Amino acid sequence: MRQLILTILFFFVGLICSPGQNILVDTYCIKLKRPANDKYFVGVNLDSIPTEWRTLYEEGLRDWGKLLSRFNEEPLINPDQEVFRSITFGSFNNPKDVQIMRIEKWDNKVVVTIKLIERLKDSTVMVHKKILGTEVWGKFEEVANKYVTSRPTYKSVKHVIHDGNTTVFEGYLSKRYHFLERHAISITDPDLMEVNRFLFKSAGDIYGVNCKKDTRGN
Repeated sequence: MRQLILTILFFFVGLICSPGQNILVDTYCIKLKRPANDKYFVGVNLDSIPTEWRTLYEEGLRDWGKLLSRFNEEPLINPDQEVFRSITFGSFNNPKDVQIMRIEKWDNKVVVTIKLIERLKDSTVMVHKKILGTEVWGKFEEVANKYVTSRPTYKSVKHVIHDGNTTVFEGYLSKRYHFLERHAISITDPDLMEVNRFLFKSAGDIYGVNCKKDTRGN
């Protein structure tokens, strides 16, 4: 899964910036932070989770929140903020298996961000940001309305699936909080992959980054 994502990322991308102009694309590195105890996924409605699994599910949400804090991701708590992110977690919550894609609308611009581990040995996270026009948000809403907003938070699986990846979609769309969690999304809900494809394509091309030179503070 990780190799597939890396292949797609480096297939699509570029670094575009000009002296004296706003940076349209910015690729750099940050260091993993220590895990924080902030509460993430605060808008999740646990009523759709079977009662016998609820405590375990809440523990899982806390573990995912700690991972997000390490990537310098904040809890989404403002319903007036137009933001959405797709997060892939591995089976053992190892940071190297985490990939984060976020799209957010700010006034007259849209920012698409991708984060993933560049080198685990020195805790380096690659961050790729691209600034786009607001028309991209309208196109994203079309994709989200088709694949996200009408789906249940949790989808049970009848058969055992030997794949540890979990994909989480989370965000505020039209001031309404949405949260989807899917185990082995390519098997259980393959059409949801269209959301990730849209975000990958919107992020544009990514060239390699010199993390020794371009590492920044979180």
